[in-house]
Amino acid sequence: MDHVLLDTTFPELKLVQLQQEHSDEIYNLTIANYQHLRQWLPWVDSIHSSKDTETFIHYYETKFQLKTGIQFGLHYKNIFIGVIGVDIIINNHIGSIGYWIGEKYQGNRFTTTACQSLIEYCFNSLEINRIEIRCALENGSSNAIPKKLGFTFEGILRESEYLYDRYHDLNIYSLLRKDRND
Repeated sequence: MDHVLLDTTFPELKLVQLQQEHSDEIYNLTIANYQHLRQWLPWVDSIHSSKDTETFIHYYETKFQLKTGIQFGLHYKNIFIGVIGVDIIINNHIGSIGYWIGEKYQGNRFTTTACQSLIEYCFNSLEINRIEIRCALENGSSNAIPKKLGFTFEGILRESEYLYDRYHDLNIYSLLRKDRND
């Protein structure tokens, strides 16, 4: 199977489709950023070994074959710094982007730049018409990304994520294919 590699406008930042060989890198970065990631991402507590990240990668290899999703590793100067991907609702041509990055790599526009490349890939190669990004209300860094990229804030999804024994509201942003031409 051919794997997807996306270039970005940021020098030396590449998006590499996740493969089994990345499982240790994902595991190590997740564990190194455990407290940072745990406050926003419910899956962090289920990562106990690189075997768990192998399962995640296998899941997305299957989704890629079914054309319902793809995940990329963010590599800066050949160092693994985060993950970005899209889940796809085929019948409605909707993609939902999610991302995370190691704490020490925040604030360098890596995630924003990676999103730009993924958005282009979604519109040009995956026939997606609508891209959504959902962010916890309190996660300022995550909310800044769709704002910078010209997404429309559509509202608040009340109590739409269950994390650590309570419900959380999420902001939802969207970008339509036609928005890029306006």
